[in-house]
Amino acid sequence: MLKNKTMNVEVAVDKIVKSLHHQMYDIIFEAVCEEMNKLSVFQEETYLTDEGMYIFEDEWFEFYHEHQGDIMHQLMNKITN
Repeated sequence: MLKNKTMNVEVAVDKIVKSLHHQMYDIIFEAVCEEMNKLSVFQEETYLTDEGMYIFEDEWFEFYHEHQGDIMHQLMNKITN
């Protein structure tokens, strides 16, 4: 009987982790975006004019998301270690 309850607890824990994993990732993702938006280094207006924005839109997208991904990766590593 104890073994069956242990398996039920393991299933419940796994279910909670799976459910919260996506919510926590979204919360951290939004927090990273908010913090990045506070810094001029991550504002496209810092680098480009209106005309330049049109030309370099794809490059800017890659620049921003590369650094956002790096921040997310480092935060997730700190949380899990």
